[in-house]
Amino acid sequence: MTGLACIAEGDTDPAEYLNIAKVSTPPYYQADLGISKNFAITEKFRVLFRSEVLTLNHSNFTVPDGNVSNSTFDVITSTYPPRQLQFALKVQF
Repeated sequence: MTGLACIAEGDTDPAEYLNIAKVSTPPYYQADLGISKNFAITEKFRVLFRSEVLTLNHSNFTVPDGNVSNSTFDVITSTYPPRQLQFALKVQF
């Protein structure tokens, strides 16, 4: 017999026998969108307008608290930064 003698035969995961919590992280989604449009003002002057949206579609949660002695153990208490909007205007001549 090898390994831990106290684990019953057929138990393949010691963490289940020892009641060790398995903390898993929530998935992280990121979908960014950028749109731009060129405007010709005159023959020499052009204006570029650009808009970007970062983290477009989903809230992303941080890792649950892994400290067993805290009352918030295995609880998600915060999120990653929220959606960000960026606008740019560039004049070319």
